[in-house]
Amino acid sequence: MMNHAVMRLLSSVMTVVICCLCVINGSFDAGAPYTPEDPDAVLLNAVLITDIHTDGDTKRDRNILLTKLFSGINKSEQPLDVLAIAGDITNSATWNEYMNLEAMLKIFPCANRIVPASGNHDEDDTSDGKGYEGALRRYLDFCEYCGVKTETPYWRTFIKGYCFIVLGSDAQVHNNAYISPEQLAFLDESLTAARRTGKPAFILSHQPLAGTNDVDVLWSDGGTLGEQSNDVFAVIQKHTDAGQTVVYISGHLHESFHEKSFESPSPRFYCLNLPSSQYTDGGGIGMTLECYANRVLLRGRNFITGVWLDVTYEIRL
Repeated sequence: MMNHAVMRLLSSVMTVVICCLCVINGSFDAGAPYTPEDPDAVLLNAVLITDIHTDGDTKRDRNILLTKLFSGINKSEQPLDVLAIAGDITNSATWNEYMNLEAMLKIFPCANRIVPASGNHDEDDTSDGKGYEGALRRYLDFCEYCGVKTETPYWRTFIKGYCFIVLGSDAQVHNNAYISPEQLAFLDESLTAARRTGKPAFILSHQPLAGTNDVDVLWSDGGTLGEQSNDVFAVIQKHTDAGQTVVYISGHLHESFHEKSFESPSPRFYCLNLPSSQYTDGGGIGMTLECYANRVLLRGRNFITGVWLDVTYEIRL
């Protein structure tokens, strides 16, 4: 297995290669300047993307698209506090894919903090015969690159007082996930900690919860979190019933924005399903997340073309 130091060295080499390709492909020209709706009042300025599927081949079309996506995100005129990725960071969980991704993020830093969740594509690499355990180690190494030291696919971090809770599968379960009892207890404890801040909590989990975002219609053969979906739902609702505002952010479905991309199963409980930033509507799609004293504002944007989409969601606090 490639060690941490070697991976950092190789990603530095790849940074030079990818930077040259960015010049050739016009990646630096992608996107356009943008700002929060109210730059003077925004308390947290973030961008949400998902399903970027980084490739191991530096010259692959989807990597060219990613450099343009990151270039567009990087054009925020007000520094971004967070770039959150809701899973399927890579296409096959290989070292090469993570090295390419690190190189792109060095060229286009995008945000002060990267918050990545793992998806089903990040959970089973057979290239070294280690399967889920090997894939998990590569994901954890990438988390360390992003400033987070964890030994599990689930973890939390506080950024400007806002709690970001990352969930991830404790085993390789094809399109779904396995959420262990330990992870459920972690979620419960994390939401308790988030409640003390008096601010909304944001959960990043690749698959949507059963019964939300029209997942049961759009992907009837297994697009949900899996067998523990109702357990996760119950833990969240326990805290929203007690007054905590929770936004559950997922991807996985590769669907365009539609009438159920954002919904509220119960008061203070919100479910947002993001289109694939790689594959949906030609790529480049994501959302800005702006937190204010009395509201959370979500705005759809094509970061490659630099165009705001006619998709806006608001949560009143």
